[in-house]
Amino acid sequence: MFSFIIPYHNDAHRLQKTLHYLQEKADSYQITQIVLCHNGPNFSQDDIPFLDGVLGKGVEVYTTGVQGVGAGYKLGLQYAKDKYVIFSDSDFPFGFSDLDSFLQYEKNGLPDYAIGSKAHPDSQIYNRSSKRTIATIGFYLLRVLLLGHQTPKDSQGSIIVRTDLARTLVEKSNFDNYLFKIELATLALQTGIKVCEIPIVFHAAKGEPSSVSVFGDGFKMALGLFQLRRKVQQ
Repeated sequence: MFSFIIPYHNDAHRLQKTLHYLQEKADSYQITQIVLCHNGPNFSQDDIPFLDGVLGKGVEVYTTGVQGVGAGYKLGLQYAKDKYVIFSDSDFPFGFSDLDSFLQYEKNGLPDYAIGSKAHPDSQIYNRSSKRTIATIGFYLLRVLLLGHQTPKDSQGSIIVRTDLARTLVEKSNFDNYLFKIELATLALQTGIKVCEIPIVFHAAKGEPSSVSVFGDGFKMALGLFQLRRKVQQ
């Protein structure tokens, strides 16, 4: 039922633990395919020795010279074989809590497009830094200002979307970087697709300093959102 896509570049060290969890629970969560997508130059499978033990056991590896998390998602989507695709991350940030929430809709019909949202009122967030909280609120207000009130409250969570719909949306996508997720949600809303935000459980790493720069990342986000706004207004 689910093709699970994980992009990575300089974070391959996180994959071993993530793959262990995924393979352990794959059958019970109907995950039939795990697609690892290296995005950027200098890929060498020799740098990831543990892959030798998992390839061919539901795990596939592909690479693109284009750098950016969005490039990784687009690459994985080309090889997705199942009805739904899950755009996740190498550190598996929500565990299976996003899938648990998604599957609760099964009786009444699964959403076409869902985001595992840290902003959902039922989400459980632990150890979140005040700097990251300020940045998240600021980025959301900026998106509302530039893209309108329908923009999702969390644009960077995991995405669970019908594979055929994802392929249709990606045909119109211009961004290969971190803006890919908000671009995809914006394209979905433009098409009349409901973007459903679902609750997750998230544990931020204790004692790990936040890499977020409120001003530096805020400027990059603003610049990208201006570009996205121009695109959707054309």
